[in-house]
Amino acid sequence: MNRPEPEPDPLAAWADQALRQLPARPAPGDLVPRVLAEIRRRAKAPWYRRPWLQWPATHRWGSGVLLATSFFLVLGMVAPRVGAFIRHHERFQQATRLTDGLVALGEAPARVGHAILVCFDQVQPWVVTSILCSLAVAWLSTVGLGTACWRIARTHR
Repeated sequence: MNRPEPEPDPLAAWADQALRQLPARPAPGDLVPRVLAEIRRRAKAPWYRRPWLQWPATHRWGSGVLLATSFFLVLGMVAPRVGAFIRHHERFQQATRLTDGLVALGEAPARVGHAILVCFDQVQPWVVTSILCSLAVAWLSTVGLGTACWRIARTHR
């Protein structure tokens, strides 16, 4: 379906003509050396001063694990206390039904962690290793497939 051509805007045409008549301004002579110096300065910056996506992979993974652990620890410490506080005050007796879910959510990380430890005690080490390797291969193949699709989609034809 072809779109109709928009009507020409006289103000845009006048501005375009006026701007094209102006002489081109040259870049300052020290622009290139300043840009190159800034690039070198940023390349020498330590990893923690760079954007998170430019951190080494181990540091990104570590920060993600640390963030998730911190979140679940805070959730596990705060949610049961909030639920207990609300349950013991008359004003909040009607809201008890809502806080039961919050308390259960706060206790969930500890229960899941305990269940995982119990499962690992019952399973042979080779089973755990093969499961972890299978997960790693699945994850790497997904990343590889995604990268290949991205490169195919981004190639200029």
